[in-house]
Amino acid sequence: MVSLMDEKDKIKIIKEIYNINQHLSGADYIKSLLKNIATYLEIDFIFVGRPKEGDPNIILTDFAISNGQFIDNLEYDLEGTPCHDVITGKRVCMHPENVCVDYPQDLMLQNMEVDAYIGAPVLLPSGDFLGLIVLLNTAPIKDPTFVATAVDLFASRIGVELAMMNANQKIADLNEIIAKEVSEKEEFIKKSHETMLQQEKLAALGRLTTGIAHEIRNPLNLILNASKVAMVLKERLSVDDSKVSKDLSKALDIISTHSLRIENILDVMLDTRVNGKKKYSLHKLIEESFKYAYHASSLKTDGVDLKFEYSLNTSEDLHVFTNDIQSVFLNLFENSIYSLDKKFKNIDGQAMLSVQTFDQDHYILIEIKDNGEGIPKKFLNNIFEPFFTTKSGREGSGLGMSIIQSIIEKNNGEIFVESKEGEFTIFKIRFPKEIS
Repeated sequence: MVSLMDEKDKIKIIKEIYNINQHLSGADYIKSLLKNIATYLEIDFIFVGRPKEGDPNIILTDFAISNGQFIDNLEYDLEGTPCHDVITGKRVCMHPENVCVDYPQDLMLQNMEVDAYIGAPVLLPSGDFLGLIVLLNTAPIKDPTFVATAVDLFASRIGVELAMMNANQKIADLNEIIAKEVSEKEEFIKKSHETMLQQEKLAALGRLTTGIAHEIRNPLNLILNASKVAMVLKERLSVDDSKVSKDLSKALDIISTHSLRIENILDVMLDTRVNGKKKYSLHKLIEESFKYAYHASSLKTDGVDLKFEYSLNTSEDLHVFTNDIQSVFLNLFENSIYSLDKKFKNIDGQAMLSVQTFDQDHYILIEIKDNGEGIPKKFLNNIFEPFFTTKSGREGSGLGMSIIQSIIEKNNGEIFVESKEGEFTIFKIRFPKEIS
């Protein structure tokens, strides 16, 4: 144990003890500090601990040193120990020698053959009690006043570090809670998005049925009439077999032709195949999609005169992976028609919707242009974001354009938009001619 020293030596020892890497903090800083205390003050045992949660009469150590080495943490009962005086009095407790005589009930001190004890309370910067630091020695402490003063100083610094550790732990716990909540919210949003996408697809299917019904009605009427003719002719076969046979053949041709027409419509609109490459007639996709969107719109009832122009400058079929490619054109036509209807239903003017296709090296370029309301410049960068919409109320969920972009990208394509508010909107879609 250090002997009596002059003031210069005391200051030198304090400086040596505090000669710690300033990049250290928390537990690492406290360990370095305790190690230096044990070395420069020649202390056999050092404990830093706090009352056990739920049982304040038990001390649990956070740090423990024995003969210069850190050991496993331990717990001990305060009853009959000098540590009890430190905690209850919140002051430095000093027994430079014969501590076992003063506290005969402290069996731990007896077993460790401790002769000297100095303990100090560890307080938070707010002044609240946190724990204590204890120095134990098997030999008397020869300069107890200096050591006690130094320990009180060290206890203050340890209090600061422990407060920081507690704060950091609370922040870490809070971050974990926040991260969990964010993860749960993200999962909820993801599932909600998936549900909304499915609902949008179902809604789109509902809109398609209006157009499909219109397209199917005519061939169904022809089939129905032709079948009635066939039934009548069947009854007349015995009367004039030659003429009846010819008329019956014609009726059956009508039934066959328009049955195939219905089948083709359903193949295009309700294709359920899911694997492999698919080839679609680009001309048919555009033509059929426009018809379905037009018949499902309010243009006729609103008295809007629509001029539709279609220029096919490529003979290529469209090669894709997915079955929902029809939704791309249907949604774009629906959006254009909605914009045209909104602009022209209350004013005079010619509503225009045009489609052009081009060969572009290894790509097919499709341009869809309307002279509707256009898209405000501030929204152009947002229109493909999920849930974004310029429509009001229940007119749109904002999922249509997000779905369009997703379908196009799944088929190795790209989509671009140009627009001027109040004048026009152009969507340019580019698909590769070949996919692999």
